[in-house]
Amino acid sequence: MYICVCNAIKDSQIKQALHEGKLSINELRQHLALASRCGKCTSTLQDMLNEHLQTADRSAD
Repeated sequence: MYICVCNAIKDSQIKQALHEGKLSINELRQHLALASRCGKCTSTLQDMLNEHLQTADRSAD
């Protein structure tokens, strides 16, 4: 599913970047050019980042 329509960035690309260690909005923006045009994807991007970090915290316990 497309998360950033302006730059044709899919959720799978974001998940891959998170898996590779891009763990901030700025790192994801630099790596994938997310939210570089209209910015409407920023809230979804933040939700995906938060979910990833919560999952990582649970697996570390």
